[in-house]
Amino acid sequence: MPKCNDGEKYPDDEALRVEQAKTEYLRALEHEMYEPLSGILSGIMEKIEALETTLPALDPSASLAFEQLKKLVASRERVFRLSRRADSSAAPLLFIGDDTAAWSALAGDSEAIHIAAMERFTRTIAEITPSFIVIRGLDAAAIAEIRRHPRTLMVPVVLIADHIKTPATLLGLCHYSRLLVCNSAVATSPEFVSRFHALRSGAEILPPHTGAFVKKAILYLNQNAKGPLSRWKLADAVHVSEDYLSRVFHREMGISPWGYLSRYRVFIAADLLHHTDLSIQEVASSAGFQEHAYFCRVFRKFYGISPSCMRKTTPGDR
Repeated sequence: MPKCNDGEKYPDDEALRVEQAKTEYLRALEHEMYEPLSGILSGIMEKIEALETTLPALDPSASLAFEQLKKLVASRERVFRLSRRADSSAAPLLFIGDDTAAWSALAGDSEAIHIAAMERFTRTIAEITPSFIVIRGLDAAAIAEIRRHPRTLMVPVVLIADHIKTPATLLGLCHYSRLLVCNSAVATSPEFVSRFHALRSGAEILPPHTGAFVKKAILYLNQNAKGPLSRWKLADAVHVSEDYLSRVFHREMGISPWGYLSRYRVFIAADLLHHTDLSIQEVASSAGFQEHAYFCRVFRKFYGISPSCMRKTTPGDR
């Protein structure tokens, strides 16, 4: 088995199989916990209908009361059915925060629920169990609350932030399973959106000890995006080989480290165009691009317009 620079072993297929087995066990346990509710609700509905047919002719107010009761039970049954589909692409997404661009790109045509803040989380989860949770910001307290709730213990989570530069916060998230972090510049990319939909269809997020390498690489890219970077420096910072990091990074995020970096650098450039008077050349240099022509080409590829045209738009038009 290959070694890390510091002597640690790389995670292997056996570790991944153990993590997947643990995940399947927790899903099965959750199924056993909640499945009896379906039978209870069906039984209640049968008793209501039986009672309604055995009673003499009801006055209008009593008939209305029976109809309201049946609708209530039926709605509980619907909530239960949706909650039992939490591991399928048919279950709803839960978006927390205000990143409308990311929400639109990731949700597509899927059913989705949006809440403005975590204050409404408990009430929302009482109604439905989502297939995926997407949160605006690196909120460690939110993740802790999500993982404490039995309905969302194993629900995959993506944290999206404009910039990811706080080591303590990011490293504190590394021990959570089924958790991704992503820059907003990348969250709307076709590569990440494709990966997101694959995860909703059953693909697995890497185990925490492997995913930590990816999270640390993302942190390093954010901290050093404005300066020159090389593959060996990135791999050395994460304490793995270049090939290994490229492989697990792409597997986790759906995009290569350098594709990720390019999108983040262009995001930095767009922000500078909107909020500074720097020349296009200075913007390119400040965002980590060494060549003006290459910068303009990459910028147009991602945004569909030139840097000079971007400067004339408002930030909300991006």
